[in-house]
Amino acid sequence: MCTPQGIIEHLGCMVFNGALKEATKAGKYVCHYRRNLETLQTEMTFLEDRRTIIERKVKEAKDCGEVINEDVLHWQRDTDTMKDNVQELVGQSTGEARIHCFACSCPNVKWRYRLSIRAEEKIDKVKKLVQDSHFDEISHRRPPPRELEFPSNENYVNMDSRKPIFNNIVDALKDSDVNMIGVYGPGGVGKTTLVIEVGNKMGHDGYFKQVSLATIPKGLKVEAIQSQLAEGLNFAFDPNEGSRAVQLWNKLADGERYLIILDDIWEKVDFKAIGIPIADENKSCKVLLTSRDEDLLLIKMKVHCFKMVELPEKEAWDLFQKKVGNSFGSYTELDSVAHDVCKRCEGLPVAINAIGAALEGKSDFAWKDALVKLEKYELMNIEGVDSNVWASLKLSYDLLQSSNAKSIFLLCCLFREDAEIPIGELTRHCLARRLVSQNPRTLEEVGNSVRSVVGTLKSASLL
Repeated sequence: MCTPQGIIEHLGCMVFNGALKEATKAGKYVCHYRRNLETLQTEMTFLEDRRTIIERKVKEAKDCGEVINEDVLHWQRDTDTMKDNVQELVGQSTGEARIHCFACSCPNVKWRYRLSIRAEEKIDKVKKLVQDSHFDEISHRRPPPRELEFPSNENYVNMDSRKPIFNNIVDALKDSDVNMIGVYGPGGVGKTTLVIEVGNKMGHDGYFKQVSLATIPKGLKVEAIQSQLAEGLNFAFDPNEGSRAVQLWNKLADGERYLIILDDIWEKVDFKAIGIPIADENKSCKVLLTSRDEDLLLIKMKVHCFKMVELPEKEAWDLFQKKVGNSFGSYTELDSVAHDVCKRCEGLPVAINAIGAALEGKSDFAWKDALVKLEKYELMNIEGVDSNVWASLKLSYDLLQSSNAKSIFLLCCLFREDAEIPIGELTRHCLARRLVSQNPRTLEEVGNSVRSVVGTLKSASLL
């Protein structure tokens, strides 16, 4: 049976044992304060090494124009704060006046205890910072400015004959019951220019979060189509996250509104293989197709379609005049020749722009010669290519005065249709094939020559 005296003795023992344990623990802190400070400094060395590595990666990412992830920025701030705190603590430990008593040279037990316990606490925090420094990703790609993501299309001319089909396409894309739309018409009629303008307007207006275009010539592989779309979406595939089709599908099915433009298709598109989520239950991703083949869109793919036709004569002439400027002035005879040249373009904008650019500023003899060539060209029968377009482009090519321009144009034709050809890559090809006739002495001189020729080809509407 417990007596009051026994209870008191038991409680006393418990208090004594607790006090002894605390005193022993405190004694260890006092005795090991130097070791704790040395351990802290060692761990800080590891943290500094990781900090240097992270800072290098951050600089590389910033140099590439990428945005640093928030968790990395927080880690850098926490590391800087920890470095300052540790330096302050180490500085305090070196003060002899604080390590010993004021009255005598015996150790200042209280101060050593406080230093030691603070050092131990920071050791754990420093170790945690080192562990947290192994980030999966340092940065992510910066979203393009809306001015660049949806730039104004310099090639687009707002014409009365194009307004109805433009507005119809926009209305169809806003229709919740429609997820796929097609535009068909002959080559050179302006399908690509029109759908790009539609995408720019709807993206700029905020209806679609992102708009991406892929040009699909015959035989283009699925991987190349996926890469074009991913670039337009500012999206990078992760080789460790399953198939590219699944990744692209998940991106386009995240609940945001996307417009995918597949330009110049020649055969039925396998949307699942690419990773485009076209389904009745998914209304957030819309697809806009262009093709020269009416049956492909209407019959094989059963797409709601709009037909693009050639420009009426008056609009064709207005566009031609804008392109050539005042080249033929008030000469009645040359004005008649110019009208005949324009008629040979058959209302096709690509032909009008190419011929107009080629004849701008040329003499009346050049105009008359151009008309004769357009009338007499005997062209091979190429499936899907209008003979008038071919004649117009061939004449534009013939009117190039520089052999360099002709050679580099033919070289560009070897690249994929609508490919973005880096000037550096084009320069290396020109140098390897000796396509620059002035025999430049340095790579920089070759690059300058190539840039000049590319500018000429763009002015001629051949690129």
